[in-house]
Order: sequence, then structure tokens, then C-alpha cells
Amino acid sequence: MTLRQTVNPNYAIGATRGWCLQYVDDAISASNRTYSAQAAYEAANARGWVRANTDMPRGLWSVLFWSIDNGEYAGLGHVALVYVNDQGQMEIHDSEVHAGARQPYGSLQELANWFGSAGTQLTFLGWSIGVDGRQIIEDYTPPKPAPVTYISTSAHVQDIGWKSYSQTIGTVGQSKRLEAFVVPDGLEGEGHIQDLGWTARRKSGEIIGTAGSSKRLEAIKLYGNIKYRVHVQNIGWTDWVESGQVAGTTGQSKRIEAIEIIKK
Repeated sequence: MTLRQTVNPNYAIGATRGWCLQYVDDAISASNRTYSAQAAYEAANARGWVRANTDMPRGLWSVLFWSIDNGEYAGLGHVALVYVNDQGQMEIHDSEVHAGARQPYGSLQELANWFGSAGTQLTFLGWSIGVDGRQIIEDYTPPKPAPVTYISTSAHVQDIGWKSYSQTIGTVGQSKRLEAFVVPDGLEGEGHIQDLGWTARRKSGEIIGTAGSSKRLEAIKLYGNIKYRVHVQNIGWTDWVESGQVAGTTGQSKRIEAIEIIKK
């Protein structure tokens, strides 16, 4: 289970000092607006949205709540928006910031100090995935990637000869040319061979390339319900291509060293 942003706050809007909840509600377009940040906290907490810790999610915006413990605003609470980057650095935005009184806060302590300098004592209550009925973060289970089925076949590799391969057909990191391979079951293909150019289209069980001629395969085209890629000398793995598309190079004198084929 992971978290993802469902609402990106319009945090750059203007605000009026003292109207912290209006700033946050406007930034996230909240519809069920309560009369104070403390009331908004209690409603969010009743929904199970509030986490009473400082482990705000990284890479996401969330809502912060404080109680106000003294002075004329005691009992009304304070609320703000926070973004924590992947390195854990936070940027807190509230009505003070967006009324132009100061720059965004870089920590919870910095915000507490700002209010404390005016004699207002705050107690941090926690962070929330939403406020005033507007949820801005949700639990999300990413879909499991579809299993990848590699297609196996036999290939003739420089200095190795014929060998069966189950996933990567050929070698990587050994500077050996792939010279020939057997077209896998259910597929057809063509190959571009050093000095010879493109072969005719071959069927399943037939060989594309040469054995014993020291000629490199330079490019291939395969046909079927598949995706495939090749590892090319001095280039590495190409992007995956689909039926009938060219994988490899022509006119560059570069060897294919390996092939991978997967079912779609």
C-alpha cells in the first residue's frame, strides 16, 4: 500500500492573516467548510484522516493542524499545507505566508517560533490526508505488473557455437557477435547479415544468419504477437519494438550480441 496525491493544492493563492482555514480550503477547493481550524481538525480526526505524528509523506502535499493554547484565538486552532520533498525538506504554507507577512516555513519549529514571537502558543496535533470533507491524499495499491514470458530458442555465438537460451539469447558484456539463431515456434523473421544484407523471411524452426562464416547479425525483424529488443555493440539494449519493426542497425558495422523476445 502506498499514498498518492488526489488533489494538488493551488497553494500560491493570496490569503488574509488570521484566516488560515479559508486559505487552506480555498487552495484545495473544499466544499464542507467549518468555522475554525480546530473544528476542521476534529472533523478530519473523526474521519480517521489525521495521523498524530510528524511522518508526513514525501513527495506529496498534506494538511497540518495545531491547537492554539492561549490568547484571543485560543480554541480556534491553526491549519496549513505542507510539501515534503524526497530529501525530507519541508515547505509549509499558511495564511501568514500568503498574506505576505513572511516566506514559507522550513520546519514545524520555525512555524511555532513565528507564532511564539507574538505570544501565541501552539501544540502540533498531526498531519491529515484532507480537511473539510476534501481528501487530497489516498491509499493506493499499484497494479501488479503483468508477468513477462520470455521466448527461448537456440543461437550460434562467436567462439561458443550453438547453444540453447531461455531468456537472453546470446551474450552481454563479452564482445561476442551473435551469428545466427533459430526462429522460435509460432514466429517468423528476417535478419540483416554482415556483407549480405537482409535475408528472406524465415519461418519457425528455420535459421536466420550464418554459422561458420564469421559474419555478424546486425539487425532483425520478427513477426508475431511479441515484443523484442537487441543488444548492439557500443550501444547496449535498444528500445522494445513490435512485430515487423527493425531492432538493431544497418550500415554501421555493429554486431548484435544478444536478443530478448517476450510475449505480448
